[in-house]
Amino acid sequence: MADWLVYLKPFIPIFHKEKNFDLVINTGSFQEMMPEIVKGYIDMIQNQLHVSYLYSCNYGRVDGFAKEASFWGELPIDDKWEVIYKAEDNPIIRIDTAQSRHFLETFIKRLNNKVK
Repeated sequence: MADWLVYLKPFIPIFHKEKNFDLVINTGSFQEMMPEIVKGYIDMIQNQLHVSYLYSCNYGRVDGFAKEASFWGELPIDDKWEVIYKAEDNPIIRIDTAQSRHFLETFIKRLNNKVK
């Protein structure tokens, strides 16, 4: 585990003894992180927790900005997830600003939620 991930642990409810979660939700924060930090969170969800479902609603892209500035786009997940729902620019969550922000909404089910 990367050293920086130690600092993230207080923000994730990993103190539960069982580490079983029906649903993990992330909205509006992966888009503010560097890709390697998002990968750290996803690795923790996939390898240290028993998670049944994951819902994410973050920027898929922002017109006029370099993608390398933060994490936008597809989640860095392994092949043990089934996509239940995925959509870009759901009109219910669309925000009109000077820069076109395109939200990517993803709802996935863990096929094998056994911790390694």
